[in-house]
Amino acid sequence: GEAVQAQLKAGVTSICSTSGAFAALKETGSVVAWGSPSSGGDARSVAHQLASGVVSISSHDYSFSAEKENGTIIVWGGCSDADSNDLQDWDEEDLDGLESDKEEKLPGGVKFVCSNGFATASLMADGSVTVRGRANRGGDASSVAEQLKGGIE
Repeated sequence: GEAVQAQLKAGVTSICSTSGAFAALKETGSVVAWGSPSSGGDARSVAHQLASGVVSISSHDYSFSAEKENGTIIVWGGCSDADSNDLQDWDEEDLDGLESDKEEKLPGGVKFVCSNGFATASLMADGSVTVRGRANRGGDASSVAEQLKGGIE
């Protein structure tokens, strides 16, 4: 609507999209999201966390993540109807780090976060990588754990 358009007239530093929504990071450190609520277009539940201090945003199929200055990661959005049957089989460990409208602080500072919709990988300031999410979708990096301990840029 008009309110979103007004917020996007100036000061946008980056933009990303999901399958049905967009998010824009402003130079003030705030995030504006719009589009399909099930794809992250409705960020009202995390609006107070996205109002300032955000340094980067990223997206995957149906949700967004925002990294804050203090290393906190805010995740919002949802999943597709096709994925929702798959989600019924997830246990608490599978959902770690992927729940909608969630805030999580990762130790050591985060340089970059990416996601495939089922798992996230976070490049930490010390050059290591932390993964979480569904094990059979990339959330289990035990087979390459030694290579992820450091030296990654």
